[in-house]
Amino acid sequence: MEDDASRASVLDSLVNKLAWARKSEKDAVERRQELEQAIVILVSGKDEGVTHELTDKWDIAVTRKLNRKLNEDEWAKIAPSVPAGLEPVKTKLELDIKKYKAIETANPALYATVSRAVIITPAKASVAVKSLKEVDSGNHKSW
Repeated sequence: MEDDASRASVLDSLVNKLAWARKSEKDAVERRQELEQAIVILVSGKDEGVTHELTDKWDIAVTRKLNRKLNEDEWAKIAPSVPAGLEPVKTKLELDIKKYKAIETANPALYATVSRAVIITPAKASVAVKSLKEVDSGNHKSW
């Protein structure tokens, strides 16, 4: 029983430190983003590209980018008029995990064959904690 109490105490301590670290990290990210935005406003430049500004202490580089994505409905209409080989689109193959997992039980032989082309690596574990005080009060806040 003593080991369980000791383990619980260590876990409580770790979770308290985790809560503090997550809050500090969130605050630091927000502050960094505010400062970066203030610098972006002060260093004028083109919509895309890198603009350098020198001060007595710093070489500041502000990189601006434009996001572009395909309007698939519009592309379907105009694609036939674009010369072959000049289409500014590409197709990305990706694993359909739901189908892949379904094949495992439905067709083990096919699963074995398909699995030769699947790379599996462990994902990062996540930690979710809830304060028992908040759970008891009905406020199910987790972080």
